[in-house]
Parts: sequence; C-alpha cells; structure tokens
Amino acid sequence: MTARRYLIIYLSAILVLGIGVSTLSGWGSDPYNPRTAFRDVKPGQILIDNGIKEWDRIEIRIDKTLDEGPPRIGLFGSHVTQYLSAEEIGYSDNDVMNYFVMHIGLPEIAIVLRHLEANNALPKETILVHLHHPHSPNWEHIIYGIWELPIFYYVKYSRRRISHTIRDVVRMAGARMRDRLGLENTLFNIIDGPVLGCDAQHGIMAVDETSDVEPKPPAVKQNGTIRKTLIAMGLMKAPRRVFNPACGPTTGLRRDGSSGFQRSSFKADIVPDGEALKPNPLAAGSAAEIVRQMQGIAETGRRNGRRVVFFVPPIYEKPRESDRSNMLDMAVSKARGEGMQVIDHRLLRHERELFFSQIYTSPRYLRRLLTELNR
Repeated sequence: MTARRYLIIYLSAILVLGIGVSTLSGWGSDPYNPRTAFRDVKPGQILIDNGIKEWDRIEIRIDKTLDEGPPRIGLFGSHVTQYLSAEEIGYSDNDVMNYFVMHIGLPEIAIVLRHLEANNALPKETILVHLHHPHSPNWEHIIYGIWELPIFYYVKYSRRRISHTIRDVVRMAGARMRDRLGLENTLFNIIDGPVLGCDAQHGIMAVDETSDVEPKPPAVKQNGTIRKTLIAMGLMKAPRRVFNPACGPTTGLRRDGSSGFQRSSFKADIVPDGEALKPNPLAAGSAAEIVRQMQGIAETGRRNGRRVVFFVPPIYEKPRESDRSNMLDMAVSKARGEGMQVIDHRLLRHERELFFSQIYTSPRYLRRLLTELNR
C-alpha cells in the first residue's frame, strides 16, 4: 500500500472520528435558525434556551432586530439586567429590547453597538448601558472583555490592534474547540445527555410553565453516582459558557430579549453591615479607563443621533464604603463633567421591592429607570 493511500486512510479516520466526537459533544447543536427563532413567540411565552451557547443567544436577539427593525430603547448589560422585562411592565419589544450577555462589560457592549450600527439597527431613540456595580461579583468585567460574543464580531468590530485581535480570536477559537472536543466536556454531553441525562427542551413555552426546581420533563432518571465519580476523577466537567444546561432548569427568552423565569425561587437577603469586600481587582487609575470606554460608546450614539444613558443599578445592601465604590464615583463624576448622562442608582439599595435577590433587580427597577429617563 502506497504512502499516499496510508495518508488518505489516516486522514479519513481522523475525519470520521472528529465528526463522531463533534456530534456526541454537541457541536453545531444550536437548535434554532436565528432568523426565525422569535417568529412565533407571543407575549407571555418564552423561546427555550436550554443548552444554547451565550454567543448564540445574543445572535438570536440581534437577528430579530435585523429582521423586524430596532426598538425605541435598547438595554445593553450583563446578567444583572437579564430579568428587566419590558413586557412585565406594559411595554412591548418594539418599545424596549434587552440585549444582555452574561458577563459583558463596556468593551464588548461597544462591539455589539458597532455591529448594530453597521446594519442600521441601532435603537431608534435611546441606548441604555449598564455600568457594573462596584460591589458586584463581576465588577472587573466593566473594562475587561469576556469573549461571549460571536467570533466574527471581534474580527470585524474590535478596535484593538490587529495583532491583539488575531491573538484573541485564536484563543477564543481554541477555547471553544476544547469545549466541544475535549474529553471532559464530551463525557459531560454524553453522560448528561443521551446516556443518563435528559433531552434538551426546545421550542416555545408559556412563562408560567417554567420551573427552576426540576427539569421539565426529565426524559431519563439521572444517575448521580456515575456523574459524581467521573467528576471526582477529573474526567468530566460542564463546558464553559453553558449558563442554561440542557438538563437543567427550563429557561428561555421573551420576545423583549429578557429572561423568562419562575419568581418563587428568588430571595433577596440584604448584605449585612460590615460584610467584607475582596480587594479591588482593578488597578489604581482604572477610573480613567472606565471613562475612556464610556466615551467610545457615547460617540457611537452622538454620530447616529441617539441618546446614550449609562446607569448603575443598585445592589440590595446596607451602606458600605470601599475603594471600588470610590473608583466608580470618580468615573461617574468625570463622565458627567464631559457631558455624558449617567444615572447612578446605588442609593436605591434599601428598596426591597426593586429586587429579586441581592444583585438581581426586577422589572419594577426597569419601570423606575424608564420613568427617570422620561422626566
């Protein structure tokens, strides 16, 4: 047998193995065509997003905007803003659209806005931009990228030097490949999927049918012993960036882009006096970097005739002084001095009715925010 034939057989075997592993590990498993995903979703319903990657979830909402036209107001923030539902307070998805991404901060909000701008799909009137609360667990994400957008967004809209963009894209592609093809993640998808798990739920469901206690419905009784053993041996772990696992609680997106949920699970416990904060993860002087990134977003609004409003949502806590908070104070003061509009709601920390939990605000907070915008 010639060397060429050996090579063909070898490459064919690798291809077949790769296809098999990719299939088992969920490669290309996004069940929805982004262009049609929201077409049949009505008020009071959700598009189930269990097992969908974060970059697919944001693209579903952006493609809806590209197909149906932009809303009057666009809300851009992290998971802290995901439950801000326009529908719940009497607005439609034509009025307000929530474009949250789990850990997004200013750098990638700027990228999403450039993508919408390039497609003539910026919100028609107002762009609402979430500024991370300094006492939140993900405070440092305010100025750091987290790679949860579609890769081509970074290639096309990043303002970093080309060498940095290429390096970031290679790292992102490698990380996502490991998520799909790595042994630990492949075993997770096999064990928690077709072998011992439940089938991912997809399609449309009424909001009041969702449950955050049990999967709905579990197709197969899961064997926790095998799973725990494999995890303990280091042979299995959940893939990164799967925030709504296929076999977890049934969750989904409303037509206004917000997360559908079961309210009964949320419990707000106020942070007590004197609870220590970890040291500020941002370097001294980062207030200037926060403002610089805000300037870029504000400029996108100005050149398109849109109003840009930055807002800091509250955390349910008692008053706490911190270096983190002082840093944001400096950034807010400087941004306002440069003509940017910043709504700082940290002083609403004691208003229990605005919260589902310590860091998650309810649609009542969105009502408060919109009321302030219209004054």
